[in-house]
Amino acid sequence: MFRNIFNLLLISSLSVFSIISCITEQKKSFPFAWFLGSYTDTVLNFHEKWEILGDTMLIGTGYSVNERDTGFYENLLMTKSDNFWYYIVMTGGQQTIFRLTNEPGDSLVFENSENQFPKRITYLRRDEGKILAIIENPGNPESQVTFSLIPQK
Repeated sequence: MFRNIFNLLLISSLSVFSIISCITEQKKSFPFAWFLGSYTDTVLNFHEKWEILGDTMLIGTGYSVNERDTGFYENLLMTKSDNFWYYIVMTGGQQTIFRLTNEPGDSLVFENSENQFPKRITYLRRDEGKILAIIENPGNPESQVTFSLIPQK
């Protein structure tokens, strides 16, 4: 009986290790793996989280907290289709699609000139895992909102 339990534990441990290894390998090969994780802007009480789903998709959430209530909530999706990356924001039953307009590296710039606000969403990779996120209508500095996202452990 001890041998059966040991074998079961060994097989379970190897399976878990294998799954974790695959996820780790998948993150390393993802074009902008630096973007994955949970982040908070402590000044604006805004939170954003991104997870990998396959090799062409990220799923995320963004929300703000006002005192003890969620003031704003959005579901986010970043997906590749027809060799283009798209950023999809779903909030309040509506969906808005932005297209990646730069070569992904230490910055990601998504645009939708038809959207009222924002027309551009930019993520900039910073030191220590930090990300600067800017939502704006280019040419209108009053429309710009900047988030200083700090990684959460």
